[in-house]
Parts: sequence; C-alpha cells; structure tokens
Amino acid sequence: MTMVGDPYVTAQAMDEALSERMAGALEQRAQDKAQQRFRDDYLGRVPIRAGDRLLDLGCGTGAIARHLAARPDFTGQVIGVDHSAAFLARARALAAQEGAGGIVFEEGDAHATALPDAAFDGVVLHTLLSHVRDPRAVVAEAARVVRPGGWVVIFDGDYAGLVFDDPEGAVPFAAHVATLCAQPRVMRDLAATLTDTGLFLEEVRPYAYAEVGRGGYLLGLLERLSALLIRAGDTEASARVDRLRARNEAGHFFAAVTYYAYIAHRPEARV
Repeated sequence: MTMVGDPYVTAQAMDEALSERMAGALEQRAQDKAQQRFRDDYLGRVPIRAGDRLLDLGCGTGAIARHLAARPDFTGQVIGVDHSAAFLARARALAAQEGAGGIVFEEGDAHATALPDAAFDGVVLHTLLSHVRDPRAVVAEAARVVRPGGWVVIFDGDYAGLVFDDPEGAVPFAAHVATLCAQPRVMRDLAATLTDTGLFLEEVRPYAYAEVGRGGYLLGLLERLSALLIRAGDTEASARVDRLRARNEAGHFFAAVTYYAYIAHRPEARV
C-alpha cells in the first residue's frame, strides 16, 4: 500500500481538483451550526476590542477572518495568513462577496511568517495545529507575533479519539486518521507546548461533536478520508465507507469527536 499524508500540510502543492474539494470542506465546516456555536463560545471568552489588530493564522478560506471582521463593533484589522494560494484566492473572493472589509490576506508559512514581533492584540489558530509539520514551531510563532498581554486561542479536534461506528469493521477508521490529519494527538500535548513557548494557559473549553442518525460534516470527512485511503491502495476502504453510507441512509449513522479551545495569553514583560 502506498502511504499518503495529510493534504493540508502540503496544500500549496495540491492540484486544482483536490484544492477545490478541500476548500469546500473548510467552508462546509464553517457553515455547520454546531461548529458555529463552538466558535462563538470560545471567541466570546477572549477580550476582543473594537480597534484590535487580529491574526487568523492558517486562515484557509478565511471563515474565521470574515467572522471577526463582521463583528458589529469591530473597527480594527484582521490579517489572514495561509500557505495555499488557492485557499487565499477563495478567501478573497468570499470576503468580497460578503462585503467584509478590514481584512488582508497574505501568503505565508505558519511555522515562520514574515510578520513583525508583537504586532497583534490577538491570534486565532482555528483547526490549524492538527494539520502542520511542527505544532510547537507554529505555537512559538503565534507567541512571537502577539503583543505582551495579548491573547492566543487554539481550537482543534482530538482526532486520535475520532469514532465512526462500523460494527462490521475489524479496523476502525480512527486507525487511519493520520492520512487526513498530521497531528491527531496535538491537543493532548498542547498544555506543555504553551508553557514551552512562553504562553500562559487560562482556560480550556471542551466541545463534544456528534452526528447521530444522519451524518453531515463528519460524514463528509469520512468520504474524504476514504478517498485518500482508496488512492493509497487500501482495498477495504471502499467496502467500509459503503457500509457507513448504508447506515446513514437507514438513519443509523454514528460518528463523534471532541474539540477543544485552549485560551492563553502572553504575559506582560516585567519591569
């Protein structure tokens, strides 16, 4: 079997068809009502001020950047950074379509941006860390570009605990999740990473996400994972996904994963 890896890690090199499919997945998740509740909850717990300068690191198609810029009292600026030119083109088009002002999208590597030190009041890493080569380097970059006293919030899934119920399957799909997610355990290691990079953890918010009966976003994730496994030569993947599609059609689908938001800040410099 040919091994394949998380396509988001090398999103800048995706072919056009795969890029369109993965961009569509980002927007599908952004429109999911439960995901919107998670977003609103964690962003409601950080001190966003009207004139702040905010960074959406690993912005993808810009869903979080657009949400921040659309806040009714917001008069500041949002910078969105991503390494995929195709995602950024979609982000700019969607922002223009929605009339979202105050956003600048820039191409860059989340591990080492060209942004200046202490340039932002707040930094959001929304479903980024699970899709990078070196999570510690990315968190360190967020710590570098946020000002002393500023906040960093990291939201992502514990994909090592992803569950698709397939009573007939000998090997659960979670065993293959690294095919779609480079860092499935990243949220379990994050408290230590924040300390190591000079950030102070204030709060952790857990969010249980489940699709029972009928699937939505997780069913789509299953479809993408299966397509990658089939491409890699997994002859059982097609049969597994067919079983789960049948369970979905019968109203018997079950899938679940836990998301977490880690809210931290960069301590003020001592004098």
